[in-house]
Amino acid sequence: MKKLPEFENETALALSTWVEIMKAFTRIRSLELSLIEANSLTIGQFGLLELLYHRGEQSIGAATKLSMSTPGNMTVVIKNLVKRGLITTHKNPSDKRSSNLQITEEGKSIMDSLFPEHSQRIKSFLSGLTSEEQKEARTLLRKLNKSLR
Repeated sequence: MKKLPEFENETALALSTWVEIMKAFTRIRSLELSLIEANSLTIGQFGLLELLYHRGEQSIGAATKLSMSTPGNMTVVIKNLVKRGLITTHKNPSDKRSSNLQITEEGKSIMDSLFPEHSQRIKSFLSGLTSEEQKEARTLLRKLNKSLR
């Protein structure tokens, strides 16, 4: 077995922390996907529906940014959700060069039934941490995200 290189303590700590973040993310994402895929959605489709469900109408650009997607992927997600009748698109009245997205009644109906279970599952996934630990983790991850901008 190949021996891992030796690192100074700060680098070793950073690598170990990164591994733990990725392990937790991968496990939670896998558990989250089982519910989303059981409802015939992709993670990208669910993310966009959830965004429109909670924040209302959005421009495609804003939706791409807020859902942490890429323009290429968002195009496919939008096309498939429109085809299924879960969202609609229309020209932005104040800027004819862009389009806005809106969730349909059918999309709302799906989210009305799916989101409560999703949120309870996320709560259960994080139940290994106390409320205080969750707040601390959120604060630290926000601080990390801000430092990366």
